[in-house]
Amino acid sequence: MVLASFFLSSVIGLQIEVDANEHRKQSKSGIYLVLRSDRSQNKIEPVLSGERMLIDDGRFLEESERDPTEFVIVQQNSFIPFELDEKPVEGYTTDNKPKVYLHFADKEAQALDLLTSNNVGKRIAIVIDDQIVSCHKIKEALKGGKMQISRCTKESCKLIFSDLLKNCNK
Repeated sequence: MVLASFFLSSVIGLQIEVDANEHRKQSKSGIYLVLRSDRSQNKIEPVLSGERMLIDDGRFLEESERDPTEFVIVQQNSFIPFELDEKPVEGYTTDNKPKVYLHFADKEAQALDLLTSNNVGKRIAIVIDDQIVSCHKIKEALKGGKMQISRCTKESCKLIFSDLLKNCNK
């Protein structure tokens, strides 16, 4: 870890060490448990150890599906990476909107089942390249490691699909 030292005053010699890369750290692509969120950043701060603040601006969603921008705190140790057992599949909903089907590898599928079983009623964030794709309320446990990402624009679904291809074990 690279540390940068800053001197507040050469007279009193007070030194503070900060992680110079803290603001550059990226969240890995995957699923995170949402701890808290609000339209006001001040209402969800401070960001504690083991947490990460992301912004949900709805950029991946159809314009009609977008909510106002939110600041979202996710729990980093509840992270489930997009390690896939099969290649993702592009498809369309019954109303001809794009979606992407995923099938997680066994370890990640079990973690997803556990995370969603223990957190029904809470929210998860789907994150790719440090961007929130969408947040969803957990209505029930996601069993079997299969899920889909929908409500995204055609261009966004293509970006998501190509990123997920990199994480496929087959």
